[in-house]
Amino acid sequence: MTLYLNQINLKITKFKIVLFISLFFLFHASCTTVAQPKGGSVGIINEDTLYTNTSTGQIRALDIISGEEKYKPHWPSDQEISIDKKLDKEDQKYRSLAIYGAPAIWKESLYLVTYDGYLFKLTLDLIEEWREPIGQIISSDNKFVATPTIENGILIIGSSENSLIAFDVENRTKKWTFQTDGPIWSSAYIYENQVYFTSLDKYIYSINLEDGSLAWKFKTEGAISSSPIVHKNKLYVGSFDRILYALNSKSGDELWRFENSKSWYWGTPVIHEDYLFAPSLDGNLYALDINSGKLLWSSSTEGKVVGTPAVINNFIVISSTDKKIRLLKLNDGQQIDICNIGDKIESDIITDNDLIFFSTEDSIRSIKIKQNGNMDEEWDGGHFFKEEQPISSNRIRSC
Repeated sequence: MTLYLNQINLKITKFKIVLFISLFFLFHASCTTVAQPKGGSVGIINEDTLYTNTSTGQIRALDIISGEEKYKPHWPSDQEISIDKKLDKEDQKYRSLAIYGAPAIWKESLYLVTYDGYLFKLTLDLIEEWREPIGQIISSDNKFVATPTIENGILIIGSSENSLIAFDVENRTKKWTFQTDGPIWSSAYIYENQVYFTSLDKYIYSINLEDGSLAWKFKTEGAISSSPIVHKNKLYVGSFDRILYALNSKSGDELWRFENSKSWYWGTPVIHEDYLFAPSLDGNLYALDINSGKLLWSSSTEGKVVGTPAVINNFIVISSTDKKIRLLKLNDGQQIDICNIGDKIESDIITDNDLIFFSTEDSIRSIKIKQNGNMDEEWDGGHFFKEEQPISSNRIRSC
C-alpha cells in the first residue's frame, strides 16, 4: 500500500516558518513583501517512468503516458525507521520519511534523501536496497530539503545546519563535509569536477568534487536559495538581493549582473542557445542575452514565478502561483496559449519529448505541447495523490 506519513506536513510547515523568520531578520536588506514560497518537487524521469514524492509524504512511480502508478513502494514505515540503535531516545522522535527534494538516479538505482537526513537506495521498481544516515547530527535542527546531485558515485547534498555533504554511494561512507555560515536550500551543480552551490549566508561557492577544497566563493548582498547553472565556463544564479549574477566559473569573477527584478529569485535560470531565462518572484520571466545580460523581453503573470521554466518545441513554458501555465514564443515572449490549472503551481517544470510535467499541492499534472502551440492536458486531468482513484475519467481537463 502507498505509504502515508504521520504529521509530516506539520513538521515541514513549522520548519519553513522558522527558517523564513530567521531569514527575515538576518537578511532584511533583501526582503520583500512576499511570503516564502513552499516550493516543491515534480520529480525525475527515467525512460517511461516519472518518479515523484508527494506533499503527503509518498514516493510514486508513474507511467508518463497514462499517469497510472507502475510500482508500489517496498520500504519501511515511520515506526520501523525510528528503531535505530545509533540514536538515543531524544533523537528518535525526529525520525520520519518525509522527502522534500526530488530523487536522483545513478546506475539504475534511485536515491532519496529524507527530510531528517537518511539516504535511501531503491531499485527502480521501488524496493529498498539500503539506508544510511548522512547528517552529522540527527536532530530537529539538521534538515535536508534540497535535491541530491550524483556524479561518479558521489552524492552531494546540503543541509540546514550549514554543511554540504559528499557521500560515496558505492562504499556507503561520507567522503567529506564542507562548512558554510548559513543553511543550504539549493541543489548543487557539478561541472568539470567542481561542485557549485549557494547558501543563505549570501555566498556562491565552487569546491573540488574529490576532496571538498574551496576553489573560490563570491558574496552577494542577499541570501540565496536558487540553484546555480553552469554553461561554457559561466555560472548563472539569482539572489534574494534581486540581482541575477553571471560569473566566470573558473575564477568566480563577476562578468555581468541583471538588476531589473523587483523581488527575489527562487527558481533556477534556463539556458537555450543565446538566451538566459530567469524566473522571478515579482511575477515576471526575464529573457536575457546570455553573453551581456541585456534584457531582450519580459513576460508578466498575476502571481509569483517560483519554479524553473522549461523550453519545449521552440517555446518556453512557465508556471505561476496564479494557477496558470503559459506558453510563450522564445524570441519575443508573445503568449501563444494559457491553461488555468485551478491550483497554485510552485514546482519546476520538467519535459519528455512533447510532454511537460509539474506538481501542485495534491497532484502531478501532464500537458502535451503541440507543434502549433496548443496545450492539451493529459492523464484525464491529472494524478491526484489523495484520491482513492488518482486517475479518473470523470474529471474535466483544464485545457
